[in-house]
Amino acid sequence: MLLLALTGYDQVKSADRKMLTVTEPVITQFKVKEQKAWDAGNKSLALAYSDSVRYSIIGAYIDNHTFRTLDNRDVKLESLDKPLLLINSATWCAGCVSEVPVLNKVAKEFADKVTFVVLFHDNKDEKLFELAKKCND
Repeated sequence: MLLLALTGYDQVKSADRKMLTVTEPVITQFKVKEQKAWDAGNKSLALAYSDSVRYSIIGAYIDNHTFRTLDNRDVKLESLDKPLLLINSATWCAGCVSEVPVLNKVAKEFADKVTFVVLFHDNKDEKLFELAKKCND
């Protein structure tokens, strides 16, 4: 399961933000160079490119996106006033299902500091609604 902690929207003007989509081509170049360094057996250079990828992401803002909730409400990222923890999940993922109780504890403890969004990669079916009911609001 991939967990990404991405900075949510705040009072910084859009023009002053480093947007994740802008860093994407740079990250792609670093990843290609990193792989070439690994292929050449140059571990230190490969790790340096890996760090460059990480530093390209740190401080970047995710572009505005609208998520649709299971009850058909729209949630726009630009409307969030706290950092965002974006969690990818699916009913067919045993690890995803088993981590729900822990995520609920973390979400309850940090709800005033972080917005938690769980993206389910499923069709709207009975399994999805059953799993969603187990998650905190």
